[in-house]
Amino acid sequence: MDILLQMLPFPGGFIILQNIIVAICVAFVVTNLENYYDIKEIKNKYVDIFIKTLPFYLPPILMYQFSEYRMGLYIYIELVMLVMIIGIKKSEDIWDWKKIILFSCLTVIAATWRTESFLYIGEVGLLILLTSKFKISLRKKLCCIGILFLGFYSINTLQNISLNNE
Repeated sequence: MDILLQMLPFPGGFIILQNIIVAICVAFVVTNLENYYDIKEIKNKYVDIFIKTLPFYLPPILMYQFSEYRMGLYIYIELVMLVMIIGIKKSEDIWDWKKIILFSCLTVIAATWRTESFLYIGEVGLLILLTSKFKISLRKKLCCIGILFLGFYSINTLQNISLNNE
């Protein structure tokens, strides 16, 4: 939130940047789920886009998103992470280093943002270990797990220091 306020330093700047990030997350989710489940396009592209993004236009979602709660952003980051997890199983793509680092960072952010989400670190680490070596090599698996645990530990340590919490 502080970083977003530094970028656009006025009251609505945070909401504008937050909604740009949300739009990118929604686009990522919709396009990847289309590919994973081989969803066909409707002939009218505007109707197609509207139908596929309809859940994100519902009033409770929009009201929450424009309310300036920081949790609105967390939900979309977690959604992108979960769609990437679906992609491990559904897609035949081999994960490159960019995807490994993005996935690891999103998992660390999602796991540290809410205290009940710390379980993601162990679950995702186990999932990465059980993934086929053809999709993710052993070296990439170890790097991903290292980023998960090191990132989670570092962020928790920094939070405890800043809160003067033992």
